[in-house]
Amino acid sequence: MHSYEYERVNPLFQTETVATLYMVSISTLISYLIGIPLGVILVVTEDGGLYPLKLVHGVLGFITNIFRTIPFLILFGYGFTSNKNFW
Repeated sequence: MHSYEYERVNPLFQTETVATLYMVSISTLISYLIGIPLGVILVVTEDGGLYPLKLVHGVLGFITNIFRTIPFLILFGYGFTSNKNFW
């Protein structure tokens, strides 16, 4: 790479790297703030848990399973909508 190209691309590379790290940090924080309490509630309310509540556990488990399938659906949909060979 010539020095001119490096000087032109390097600031953009640095800016986009910082932006990516920022987005990943925010999404990780949000996932922790939602996921840890949700996981604790699911464990506490399951059969044999500290405070078994079948209804709460069933509803939260259902919602968790719906959100768990979203990444698969995105990848599955991408495979059918793109002209490129996904795998």
